[in-house]
Amino acid sequence: MQLICETLVINIEELLDCGKHEDRQFLMFFHLSVLAGMFIPIGNIILPLILWLTKKGKIQGLQRIGAKLLNFQIVFQTIGFIIFVSVLILNILDKEVF
Repeated sequence: MQLICETLVINIEELLDCGKHEDRQFLMFFHLSVLAGMFIPIGNIILPLILWLTKKGKIQGLQRIGAKLLNFQIVFQTIGFIIFVSVLILNILDKEVF
């Protein structure tokens, strides 16, 4: 299939997105949904995940964009948690020394 797409100069994602419609407004709302993390703990992962799972088969490009956005948010949340715990541990150890 890749060879056929290269020969016809067609993007393979366009063929796989057959039957899906383009909705730039939903994609914008999807990107803004990570701001839910400011009000709900882990909301920056939960809300985009729900939106992605419900619409990924209906909107063009959402499969790829959603996967990238969720991967970034999960890594960001994990690194933030590790830094937070490290600072707490260092703070506790620092107080015990003195």
